[in-house]
Amino acid sequence: MIGLVMGVPSLLEIFDEKYYLNLEGGILEALGRMFKSGLKLYVYPKIDEETGETCDGDKARGRAEFAVLYQYRSRTNSSRKY
Repeated sequence: MIGLVMGVPSLLEIFDEKYYLNLEGGILEALGRMFKSGLKLYVYPKIDEETGETCDGDKARGRAEFAVLYQYRSRTNSSRKY
């Protein structure tokens, strides 16, 4: 297993499709490759500059189309909040 520490902005960047245009399966293929070997994400929160609230990995959302990927990440325990 490999653990990767990142902040919320980096987590959102992972879900940007522009990085996966060269893969036939796109973002789904890339994420499948990343998590198939037991990769764990350790996500530290950030402060929302507009509201002053803490934004953690569960509250961070990119595009609505990826909601199922966020749910999978949470259900499979492939990320941790700190």
